[in-house]
Amino acid sequence: MTDIPYTVARTKRKGYGIVIKDGAVTVRVPLRATDKQIADIVGQKSRWIAAKLEQQSKLKRRFEPLINFRAVLLGGKFYGISYGQTKAPVIQDNVIIFHDKHQNNPKALIRAIRQFSTNFAAEYINAFLEHTRAFHPFSLSNARTKWGSCTSDNRLSFNWRIACLPPELADYIIIHELCHTRHHNHSKAFWDEVARHIPDWRLLRNQLKEYARLTELYR
Repeated sequence: MTDIPYTVARTKRKGYGIVIKDGAVTVRVPLRATDKQIADIVGQKSRWIAAKLEQQSKLKRRFEPLINFRAVLLGGKFYGISYGQTKAPVIQDNVIIFHDKHQNNPKALIRAIRQFSTNFAAEYINAFLEHTRAFHPFSLSNARTKWGSCTSDNRLSFNWRIACLPPELADYIIIHELCHTRHHNHSKAFWDEVARHIPDWRLLRNQLKEYARLTELYR
């Protein structure tokens, strides 16, 4: 038995699955699964579920200052938010100063943060491409889940929230998409190409999962 709350989703599937998102536990089961079978599965996975819930709770608390407009995340570093008579946002020490008109105006502040972050992302990506001589046009998007994409005709797009990430994770995303200009799939050849540039890409890919909830930031 377990005291972990969960919801049940019955589908035409053969096996069981547990999905944990935003602190909610969903158990996906076959149509004929009994309540006891479901409870037994949850009981067997209770320690794993509890660990995942705690992990998600920590990540939520970690990014809470962004949601509450107490900070902006740039390059993996939190900057406090302040206000003043500045024409454009400016970084001073560990604070970003926005114009007074954005104070007590969440919608206006979100627009200002998004624009400031988008500019930061564009400058970072341009500098990376120039430094590596991997010149390639790109655009910045408001994608809901993806950090980056590459079309069949090699048009690159990056989520503007890449500005939030530590440099090593931003670099991983950029290189990942550049490798897609040679391999339009996730074949072994593609990952071999990624590994040539980033030997520890698996570690970085796992670290990137800790920032997944940021793709919903400021929608």
